[in-house]
Amino acid sequence: MLEIIASTVDRPIVRAGLGLLGLVFAAVLCIFLLALLYAASPDATTIGIGGCLGLAGGLLRVLFRTPTLRRRRILRKVTLALLVTGTVTAATLVFDWLAPGGSYTWRAFICVALIISMMLLLATIPSFWSGPDSSFKPGPLREPA
Repeated sequence: MLEIIASTVDRPIVRAGLGLLGLVFAAVLCIFLLALLYAASPDATTIGIGGCLGLAGGLLRVLFRTPTLRRRRILRKVTLALLVTGTVTAATLVFDWLAPGGSYTWRAFICVALIISMMLLLATIPSFWSGPDSSFKPGPLREPA
């Protein structure tokens, strides 16, 4: 299942669409961050920074295909850490809305961001498996005849 998600994300049209969507999210998030910094709310600023880190991870995942992530260990780990940060931030906001008295602003935007970040996070996991581009090559199960 994860391989299917990874191969879907690696298609050029999907990568272009996600990159374009990422740029739109970046523009909206920058406006949101400026509003948060203007309001000087520490909690909101922390959430904004978490969202920016997640957005950076999403853009890294869209820019680099799975074989590239398999070959570059540091890039793979940084991308995964940024995506986890963004996913946790978005999930925190969604669960905050489910609580009584939660805020409902930006609901649709954050729900879409959570779904996309979860998809990109799941598409990054196969880059940790050994494959044709990894340095780990298991030996044959039988001796050649």
